[in-house]
Amino acid sequence: MSIRLKDNPYVPKLNLDGIRATGPRTKEIAPSGRKTREMEETNYSLQEMFDDFVEGLESTSMNRALETASMKYLKANKTVLWLLDKENEQFYSPTFLKICAFENSILGKSYESKEIINITNRDSFTLLIPLGRNDMRCILQASRLPSIQPFSESEIRQAKQLQKKFRHYASYLLNHETFDETYANICSIPDIETLTYNISEIAHFARCDSVDIFIKVSNFYKRLATNGAFLIIQKAGISTHVLDHLTDLILDDVTTHPMYDPDIDGTNLNSVFAHPLLMKGRNGCIVFRRQDKFTHKDIRRILAICPIIGTCVERNYGHLSISAMNNRLSALLDIAESIGPMTDLRTLITMIMERACSLIGTERCSLFMVDRVKNEIYSTFNQGLDSEIRIPMSRGIVGYTARTGQIVNITNAYNDPRFDNSVDIETGFRTRNILGVPIYNSNGEVTGVTQMINKKDGNFIEDDIKIMKCFNVFCGISLDNVKLFNVSTNLANHLKKFVEAADTFTKSENKNALVELLESAADICQASRATMLSYDVDTKEFQVLANYGHNFDGSYERAQEVVEYATPQVFGERQPGKIKLHISGYFDNNTSNGPDETLLNAASRLSQAFEAEAIKSPPPEIVEEHNEKPQIFGFPLTSQDRVVIGIVEFETKLPLTTEHIKLLESYCTFASMAIERDQLQKIAKSSQLLIHEHQFMKNEEKDKFTTPANLVLDEESEKQVFTLGFDAQKFDGFSHYRVMWAIFTRFDLLREFNVTNEKFFSFLTEVSESYNKVPYHNRRHAVDVTQFVAYEIIIGKIDKILTKEELFCLLIACICHDINHDGFTNVYNVKAETPLGILFKNQSVMETHHCEVTIGIMTNEMSNVFACFEGQQYSKMWQMLFTLILGTDMFHHYTIIKQFNELLDKGPLDYSDDQNRLKLMQILLKCGDISNVSRPFKIADKWCDVLCEEFFRQGDLEQAQGMEYTSNLNDRAHLDKPKSQIGFYKFVCLPLFEVAERAIPELGVNKQSILINLKEWERQLDL
Repeated sequence: MSIRLKDNPYVPKLNLDGIRATGPRTKEIAPSGRKTREMEETNYSLQEMFDDFVEGLESTSMNRALETASMKYLKANKTVLWLLDKENEQFYSPTFLKICAFENSILGKSYESKEIINITNRDSFTLLIPLGRNDMRCILQASRLPSIQPFSESEIRQAKQLQKKFRHYASYLLNHETFDETYANICSIPDIETLTYNISEIAHFARCDSVDIFIKVSNFYKRLATNGAFLIIQKAGISTHVLDHLTDLILDDVTTHPMYDPDIDGTNLNSVFAHPLLMKGRNGCIVFRRQDKFTHKDIRRILAICPIIGTCVERNYGHLSISAMNNRLSALLDIAESIGPMTDLRTLITMIMERACSLIGTERCSLFMVDRVKNEIYSTFNQGLDSEIRIPMSRGIVGYTARTGQIVNITNAYNDPRFDNSVDIETGFRTRNILGVPIYNSNGEVTGVTQMINKKDGNFIEDDIKIMKCFNVFCGISLDNVKLFNVSTNLANHLKKFVEAADTFTKSENKNALVELLESAADICQASRATMLSYDVDTKEFQVLANYGHNFDGSYERAQEVVEYATPQVFGERQPGKIKLHISGYFDNNTSNGPDETLLNAASRLSQAFEAEAIKSPPPEIVEEHNEKPQIFGFPLTSQDRVVIGIVEFETKLPLTTEHIKLLESYCTFASMAIERDQLQKIAKSSQLLIHEHQFMKNEEKDKFTTPANLVLDEESEKQVFTLGFDAQKFDGFSHYRVMWAIFTRFDLLREFNVTNEKFFSFLTEVSESYNKVPYHNRRHAVDVTQFVAYEIIIGKIDKILTKEELFCLLIACICHDINHDGFTNVYNVKAETPLGILFKNQSVMETHHCEVTIGIMTNEMSNVFACFEGQQYSKMWQMLFTLILGTDMFHHYTIIKQFNELLDKGPLDYSDDQNRLKLMQILLKCGDISNVSRPFKIADKWCDVLCEEFFRQGDLEQAQGMEYTSNLNDRAHLDKPKSQIGFYKFVCLPLFEVAERAIPELGVNKQSILINLKEWERQLDL
């Protein structure tokens, strides 16, 4: 009787759609769960199956013949014959080249029981049929797709008839010559080297004297050597015909074939059978040789093992190619690291050539640079030559590559008419093959050619070209870098000092930074005085922003003239307009004498103005070159709209050159951008803030500490602010400001810490604008958390425990704890590798970012609510603020609760201890952060919907990016809201509020509220 199993994990899995046995095609079962009409009408008997099986033995191997015939007989989608390899304790499939262990497998169970096993899996229905007499030699696996009916009892009886018939014929069928143990040996060959050791066994099995394996890659032939390597050969003999046409070749006398080559095909073994091995990306061929003719029986025997050999060669040759390419790529990266820092041209070229030879495996290589002025190519480093050689670009293969940018791969240099043998003549070297690859500069122009000469193991192949193209990218970058190095160094030396000062100025409002910038510019032209003036377009007034050197003379006539013309002007000392525009020589000669001038002549607005107005005259100096009196140069500072917003004057005796003018122009660009940005920022912020301030507070209220009249809550709203039923979603816009003023006034914190209404308004505005418009973690959440903590402080009389400073810091932390939140969790930011996730990967991502943004706001003088603190107290306030904000990271949730519980286990807390008070503040803020759960259920439910929407938003993005959900709560389609809330209440919220109650018993009312809400969620779950 048969054994029936379900979902057995040890059934050999085969892809029924992807695996297809060769041989006669059979029509598959229709995927409808019913038999096709053809199958219903066809009564395929066991005898007919055996007839087809025996007939199949004439044209194919026994395993394929049996699989094809039994597939039709058993109405299966696929059949596999598994042969037993007792020595290695495994089953193997000659058709599909699969191996299955004997131990703990269902195949082994079938073999030992000698019973048919019927298996029902989710992805297939399978019969395992042991075949043979007492000593079973094989197992037939028949499989159906899950869309078709399982094997019926009548079909299992058919399988038993097949099993019975095989018992009678096992002594003949299962000792068929193709069932040689060579199958198992070849199937288990791990690599090409092992295959070469088994060539003699393959030859013995095929009853021949020798076996050769060839492959063709691109236009090159390779032959398997005894060391397991494929060596390039110039000719492949009669195997060329098979490799090119992919057909069998049977020769009784190999010498009669037109492609016969005695060096390849030998002279002793005349009879040949060659068979193609089909592989991805290349063709292969296996050649069997012997003295006697090959019979049809011999050929059938050989054909049975050819697919196995082909698969072995393909699998392992691919590994060899990948390994070789990986080694080259690794070497390429090493080369890039080595040549990157090079700054000396000759050293760089020497290293490039040495590394290129090693990378590709050539005898020699040359690097030719392009000289477009002389229309030549030249090499300062060429192996075999001691001096530079120059060749016209019209000559030679390297000249062709330099002109056209095309890669040249020549297998026989002397047969190519473009080849110039002059270098060979000079060096005495003989060139065989050449690979020329262009080098491009950053502008996409051919700047050089790398020429590889005489590959050691044959001709250059496609992989060599790919590697050299990558190699030349690094060469091009490095050569550009070396050429520009001196220019960059010189320019950097000139610019360094005043760029540093400009950077300081753009980041600071300190006037000293402006003076430093001015001083660095004055050093460029050795000015005895430098003055920067701002210009008000509306009032037409000038104001001195900074002065360096001797005092400014107070005359604005020169400045007015610069504004009028909006171009640089030059004046005689304190004589406006008398000697202007005498900068004639600076731009008379525009011919570039080198890369220094080329760089300096690029993109120059102010210098173009000089050039346009200059009076052309021969000397490259100022006209009055012998005048000892200083000249005054006036430069306009313009906005992006080309409006003059300032002027800089330099007073100097130094005749200014082109380089001086360019550098001063760079300075003016820095100064213009810095002034304009500063003006715009001040105008924008001041205007926005002033508009709001005027709307909500009078001028006389700005420096007060009592709540401005327009920011006082109405009586009903004020009653809600300090209750558990406060609903922040009903408050919006400047109503949030009113709530904050009510809270801070309740504890008299603004007066205590000298925070004026104007400063507090500025602080709240900066914070409000820094919160993002995300569903949950927005400014409304900040108000909600701050209100709840204030409520906790009042009902728990915690203002009697905490100091005023601690109370102030706690409420500021509430306001800032989620500032600039992007609406995504820390886990998402890390997994999605967002900029924040990368920057703060090993720490609390969002919480660290909240601290960072808070610093930016509170270090601004207008919104620094910590301004009254100094020294250690100032540092302590910041440390306390950071500890509180970082503690809101849910990753530390249970650690904070555990530590606080351990403190309480030792007895009542000693609140005279600073650390104990800090831990209490952490608990209060954490309760406020998830306070929605303790609000009346209607409010808690609304907040839950808002939070779910933020989670869904993240989940949608995760799906769009092909990520798995970082939390089940992010799955919009399958969220069970009551179930998710029950888990959150029980395992996250209750432990926190319970420890808060232990510390401050009056806070137990919040825990009771959570329990009431929990019951409501459980009720909804049961509906």
